[in-house]
Amino acid sequence: MAELVARHRSVTRGGAALASRVLGTDEAPETALRRARLDGLGARVSAAGDERTVDVFLAHADSSAVLVLRRQYATEESGPALGRRRVAGVSVQALAGGAVITESASRSASRAVRLGTRRLSRTEAMTTRDSWQHLPRTLLVPDLAGLAVELDALPPRPIRARVEAELVRVVPIAEVRSVTYAPGAQRVDAEIADVNGVTARVSAVHAACAPGRLDAVVAALEGGARFVAGSVRRSGGTVVIDPIGFASDDGVVVPDLAAAGSATDPRDRPGELTDPLGRAVMDALGLLAEVAHRGLLHLPAPMTGRLRDAAKRLDAVGLRLAGAAINALAARLGPDPGDDAVEAWADAYLRLGLCAELLP
Repeated sequence: MAELVARHRSVTRGGAALASRVLGTDEAPETALRRARLDGLGARVSAAGDERTVDVFLAHADSSAVLVLRRQYATEESGPALGRRRVAGVSVQALAGGAVITESASRSASRAVRLGTRRLSRTEAMTTRDSWQHLPRTLLVPDLAGLAVELDALPPRPIRARVEAELVRVVPIAEVRSVTYAPGAQRVDAEIADVNGVTARVSAVHAACAPGRLDAVVAALEGGARFVAGSVRRSGGTVVIDPIGFASDDGVVVPDLAAAGSATDPRDRPGELTDPLGRAVMDALGLLAEVAHRGLLHLPAPMTGRLRDAAKRLDAVGLRLAGAAINALAARLGPDPGDDAVEAWADAYLRLGLCAELLP
């Protein structure tokens, strides 16, 4: 909801030059791909009730883009079983971890890809071991320091073009310095380094719909993975990678499609994280999300006090304008909040969202 407000404001308040970025580009809604090669970078399995969604990430070198093949299934199956499902005659596992040659595919402006399913539309997947190292530099990160600069230069997320797999990259691994497991969060964190010694964090969280995710991540990192593919972002002063696939000399590993129980539990545990700045921002964002979820007309009486407490915590860590935005919302709440309260909520959420993006 806040993003809709941001996009409207950016093209009506002196920002009309941003219209092509904010409202869409001149790219055709759908483009045919004839005799295309797509390199599988991995997959992500997610669940909503009894529905499973599988996103297969495919690198298209000719357009220097990562395309997403999405399939939804009304089932309670987990990653390993979903990997055996077939799309255009090829298993999801083969698509996610192989080199795909297709004679009939099309991609949308949002970088979603559709494979032809007619009898004459041939799609084949081959096992590959070294295709990732030949990807274009827009997808294969030459160095982590350059990636950090690229991420810092991006416009704010609410007004960037809405494309699939926008920040999926392939990162070479020169060294794995540590692998830790946080039992409470069910999260594996690993520190990796590039050839220049610049480090990044690979971070994966357990999901019931992908029971082998963490085991496969640990096994790949401890088994000599040369590349990791995943969505990248900046957090805590470093680049963080949410992994969807690993490439080693033996081929591609897709953690979300792997069976559970294939790796040992890392013996190391992460140190206690103390980040009052990040905690204050994320707690305030969560509170604003709760306001939107409940609705301005249905907020419990203590909400105003909770908002003012969140504003005090933001002020205490130096984010005074963010705290003022929260207080402005609290002042507009009541039995009959009007448009001013809606605008105040959007102002606060957008400001806090940008703070979260720019956290050191």
